[in-house]
Amino acid sequence: MRGHRARAGSSLSPVCLAVLLRREHEPKQLVVVPCEFLSLYADSAEERLVEPEHVDDDVPEHREILRAFFRRETDRLRRKYGYEEYSGEPLEFHDSGMVTFALLGLAAPKEAKLAFDPDRRKRRAMYKEVCEVFGDYSVYIGGSTSFDFAGKADNKYDAAVRWAAARGFGPDDIVFIGDDFADGGGDSHARLGGLDRIVINDYRNFASAVGVLLN
Repeated sequence: MRGHRARAGSSLSPVCLAVLLRREHEPKQLVVVPCEFLSLYADSAEERLVEPEHVDDDVPEHREILRAFFRRETDRLRRKYGYEEYSGEPLEFHDSGMVTFALLGLAAPKEAKLAFDPDRRKRRAMYKEVCEVFGDYSVYIGGSTSFDFAGKADNKYDAAVRWAAARGFGPDDIVFIGDDFADGGGDSHARLGGLDRIVINDYRNFASAVGVLLN
């Protein structure tokens, strides 16, 4: 099912927003949290949509088709993996187009959410199938209990490559610095896309890790 004009959310940690552009015989450029990079990532500035001719989520009837698809498939996943009990709404359709599939429900108590899947193992156990079912979307393991769905091209790999290309750099010129490269993580597309990368799990180590590259 296609046609979702989804955009990735902007809840990004500072560690994830650094791109080192490098080119032989030229000074290396470190850019941290550039506004235009965020625009490409969070606002889908180039309007790269995953949309067939007959489905457009700007059309109310088509939007309902997409939502019915999400409800049907997430209900099936709940039955298969044993998450049929939940509190509040099971899905959130954001104004941005992003969709959240909350395994415990949107109204689950905070304590239950925090205790549910701190190491993400429960969600990673079903992540492959979720990606297969929603193959036209970028799928993230979001928050404490949920999966988030955004447009296929709305991820940090595509945003970094587009942003670098506008400045005359290619994928091989990029070193991506982030903290969440595992499957389903916010930086996972940078890993899957093959960008050189540095993992920094503590922002206090940022300067020393990047300094080695710039010296």
